[in-house]
Amino acid sequence: MCESYNEEYKTNYKCLMPTNTFGPNDNYDPKNSHFVPALIRKVYEAKKSNRSSIKLWGNGTAKREVIYVDDLAEACVYFMRKKIRGNIVNIGTGKDFTIKQYLNILLKISGIKKIKILFDRSK
Repeated sequence: MCESYNEEYKTNYKCLMPTNTFGPNDNYDPKNSHFVPALIRKVYEAKKSNRSSIKLWGNGTAKREVIYVDDLAEACVYFMRKKIRGNIVNIGTGKDFTIKQYLNILLKISGIKKIKILFDRSK
């Protein structure tokens, strides 16, 4: 639709496709949050209750790319002001990591040094 409008009406509409976002006002619900807030919650609860293990869905090898919401907002403003040929723009960092790598980053930040990672392969 953007392409058609741009052609017919000489507009500059674009479809911006962001990666996984995280930031303020994230949803930390254990049943329906996205993976970054879900990992943050798991690490927080493990530290708070001094757990010896954390359960991850899957096998931890799925890769995700993330972007902070303020960076996404800046990218949106940037592309609203910029004339480009393409109508679809992927917004992201260009770097993806495994779910297990993200978990290890959060564990390091939280100060948790020893914890067993259990994988729920039914998810």
